[in-house]
Parts: sequence; structure tokens; C-alpha cells
Amino acid sequence: MKTRDGFALIVALMLLAGGLAFVVPDGSDAVEDGTACSGLLIYEVSAKFGDNEGFSLKNYGTSPIDLNGYYLSDTNPVSDSHKYTITSSVTLNGGESVVLVKDSASDWFGDTSRTIYSYGSKGVAKSSFVFNNSGDALYLFNPSNELLDTVAFGNVDTASIEGWSGISVDLGFKGEAVRRVETTDTNTYFDWASLYNGYTSNDFRDVPTFSNATVTPFTFPESKGKPIFEAVLATTSSISISIYMLTSPQMISALATLADEGKTVKVLLESKPLGYDHDYDLLKNITENGGEVRFIGVGSTDRYSYVHNKYAIIDDSKVIVRELDLWKSRRDRKPRLGCGC
Repeated sequence: MKTRDGFALIVALMLLAGGLAFVVPDGSDAVEDGTACSGLLIYEVSAKFGDNEGFSLKNYGTSPIDLNGYYLSDTNPVSDSHKYTITSSVTLNGGESVVLVKDSASDWFGDTSRTIYSYGSKGVAKSSFVFNNSGDALYLFNPSNELLDTVAFGNVDTASIEGWSGISVDLGFKGEAVRRVETTDTNTYFDWASLYNGYTSNDFRDVPTFSNATVTPFTFPESKGKPIFEAVLATTSSISISIYMLTSPQMISALATLADEGKTVKVLLESKPLGYDHDYDLLKNITENGGEVRFIGVGSTDRYSYVHNKYAIIDDSKVIVRELDLWKSRRDRKPRLGCGC
């Protein structure tokens, strides 16, 4: 599977919805490609919380699940010294979650207002189970030794991690965790987001509405560019992009693939963005497959030396744009994030 990063844009204005298929590695018993989350899955992972290092599990189904006999490991094949087994009855009803940490304390991840058990309580046999602070993987198995779920986070080689595709989830800083935020399980980092005290999953407010269009807002870094890739990879005829620099190998690969499939691909970049040199060898993948890449500001015409907008037009029916702080005066108007990709 090709891993995917996204443009550093803020809001997508999408007139049609796109689709994105992910591939689950062969041999994985995790939730199938792109299906709705169901059954027991890993919900959160905290590797930098000291005594509150731990994880949580969530029942995404509707029927109760007794966790007795389920086990987790940070190694696969599973080593007895790195095995965490629940050996007594802990029942999760549909939609419920449970937190398991080294030692319950006042920190938010181990806050006793959540359903929480310390390692060793409720019949948990943890052996030498502990996360590597720089990065690790967590595997969830049922009592029949079937792999149900996997998450890879931090600085870890994902090539040999069963049930996972592509790059790992950003681990974040001390006091942060990662949480599953998608309602489908693709076994990729797109399913997860960094989590911290005060995190909210509230929807956007005051999203504009139009009679013939649908507006879908999203933010970075939480979305990781997934909405953009969904739209780009769903291109059926043409895509035109204007952005001052394009650095994502994954996005360039996607555009080259579209061009190779016969789609019209046009990219306009700034010739000399401040402090950056384009990777022309990488961008040639687009042109060599039939796409078009042009640079503004080549030559002596200073009037047309700069490109700082960021937008894409897809199939003449879908637009991806960067949102501005529209409540500010025109004079003070600034982008919320001013960066390329």
C-alpha cells in the first residue's frame, strides 16, 4: 500500500464526495478494509504518562463482550514476557470503553471518572508488558488467539507489523495519547489523532451552506490530509492544483498515477519559494506519466513571481481550498496556517 500525506490546507469545499480504498496486509485478522468499526478494538494508547502509561479498549458493537481471556502484546509473535492477559470477567456493553494503566492517579488519562483498572487489578497478568517511549506497536487478540486489531505509533519500523499498513501514528508529547477517531477501521494512521487534556470532538460551527453544494471542513494536523487524498484519488477526469510548493512524495505519486491513467493533471508551483528548492526529479514523475507541471516566476516578469494560494479543482465539480479568517477585516485577513505540503 502507498502511504499518504496531505497538503497543508485548512478547509475542503467539496461538491461531491470521494472514496478511498485501503489495503490490509495479507494474514491479518483485523477489521477488513474500510469496514465500519465493530467488536472490540484498541481505542487509545498512552506511552509517555509515567504511572499512567496504558491503553483503552472499546466495544464498537451492540452486544456485551466479556474481556476474560483477551490479551494484548507489544510484540508479534507474542512473547510471554510481553503479554498482557485479562484473566477475570470485565464486561463491556456496546459503546463502552475501559482504561488500563500502570497505576490510577490524578492525571487525565488515569482519571478515575473513567472506567479504569490498574495493571494487576481485575485479574490482569501483565508480565513485563511496557511501551517503548520512542515508539511501539500494540496488538489485540481474542481468547482464540485471533488478531483483532493493531496500532503502530511513534518511531517504529512498520514493515513487519502485522495488521498495519503504511507509516505509524504520531506519538505526540508527554501528556498526550493517540485515540481512534474514525468510525471505520483502515488499519492506517488515518484512523487516529493525537489526544490531550481538554481534547474535544465537537463538530464545526457556522459551516456555510449552499443550495447546490456541500461544504466539508477539516483541520490539520488532526485530519492528516485524509479528506484531500479521498478527493484527489477519486478524480475521474481532471485535476488542477495551484500551490507554492509540493513536497509530499505520496501526493506526487498519486498525481502521477492519475496522469498515467489518462486523467488531465495540471500543477502550478512557485519557481523559487523562500528557503526551498523543488525536488525536480520527484516532480518529473508527474510529467513523465503525462501530467503537466509549471512554475510561475520563471524569467524577468516580477509581477508574476509569487504563488501563495492553495487550491485544487477536481473534475470541474469539486474544490479544495484553504480557509481564511473571514471575520477579520480585509486588511488583517491571514490564513490560519500558511504552509505548503
